[in-house]
Amino acid sequence: PEHDGRAPPAARLCREHVFGFTGAVHGIHFSKGGRCIYAAAALCVVEDVFSDPPAPQLYFEGHNADVTCLSYCVTHDLAISGQRDP
Repeated sequence: PEHDGRAPPAARLCREHVFGFTGAVHGIHFSKGGRCIYAAAALCVVEDVFSDPPAPQLYFEGHNADVTCLSYCVTHDLAISGQRDP
């Protein structure tokens, strides 16, 4: 279909998989269930790295800048993330 450039396109992108992570070693955590939790730019990714076949990743969305801190509490099976004020 033709598009005149004045309106947003009708198609939408859908995230299928995130590759890579921010690079902070202290930003990688493993949950009680063996899931890996890490930051990738403005996303936090939850991935079951041991599942076969691979399970879909889950995402914490809502940051509008790169995630600068990520922590995980084993007792409550709870993760928290933060960013600098943009």
